[in-house]
Amino acid sequence: MKKNIIFSILSTGTNYVLPLLVIPYCISSYGLDGYGIISLTLALTSIVALLTQLNLENTFASLPIAKDGATISNIIIIKLIIYISVVAIIYLLTLMFINENSFLFILGVLPLFFCVTNVNYYFIAQQNFRLIFYLNVLSKLFFTIVVFIVIYLKLPLSLVVMGMNGWYTTSSVVGLFLLRKVIRDSPIKDSEGAINLKEGISLFKIIMPGFSSSLASLFLTMLVQPFMAIVTSNNYSIIAIYSICDKCIRAATGFLDSINNVLYSKISSLEQLIEKKKIVFKAMTFYLLIEFFGLLLLYLLFPYLTSYI
Repeated sequence: MKKNIIFSILSTGTNYVLPLLVIPYCISSYGLDGYGIISLTLALTSIVALLTQLNLENTFASLPIAKDGATISNIIIIKLIIYISVVAIIYLLTLMFINENSFLFILGVLPLFFCVTNVNYYFIAQQNFRLIFYLNVLSKLFFTIVVFIVIYLKLPLSLVVMGMNGWYTTSSVVGLFLLRKVIRDSPIKDSEGAINLKEGISLFKIIMPGFSSSLASLFLTMLVQPFMAIVTSNNYSIIAIYSICDKCIRAATGFLDSINNVLYSKISSLEQLIEKKKIVFKAMTFYLLIEFFGLLLLYLLFPYLTSYI
């Protein structure tokens, strides 16, 4: 369990730490307004990623799902429908309220198409956090280097946004390839080539509890920047400052979420109450350590993050 927690923390941590390292370079190359445009576009594309992935990478959502080829095929089709619907709705809303970001949004959302084929939830349910670590971290490190190069060369903002979302591509494609090798007796693609409507509805009912929690996250966090853009008439400086503070806070809480994911996965496999209590006690110790080091890291990084403002 300790190794799983470490792998999960490192995997989740890169979601928050790597963007923090990029922020000062974005501001120095494109200015505060330029970073505000990037941040707003990433906020819009993150809504697509959140809804398309159905929150299946949360252990609570992934455990009840059957681990066979037909189910995975149905999930991919459900994701595709959601992806197309959400992209269309957000694009129309950006045309109406945030017109100058509409084309940038379309370019930024292209790499997120591969969220449709993301099957990492399968490995999370199997408690294979080591593989998730390798899939996510290597992809994020590669595309972070790409983003640094793009910023250094002062290339268009669209390439920065696409680079920040690019890790979804490699992580999802490689994960799907590995899963095809795991499930040899049940092909990923259904032989009839079509989803059974009743099976799809029943599957979505199973997914819905975990998916509803992602909707709560959407309304509480990810809609803030688009709302600020509408209220402030696209004042990107204000959006940029909010984004920096938001990313610092989410970096601290994100590590705790990664522990919860491993904790729930482990507890669900145990039967004795005493063993469950021991694991919860150990997890609380990790919480305190993470909080301490998170606050220390924030204290050290904040002057660096705001040095170009």
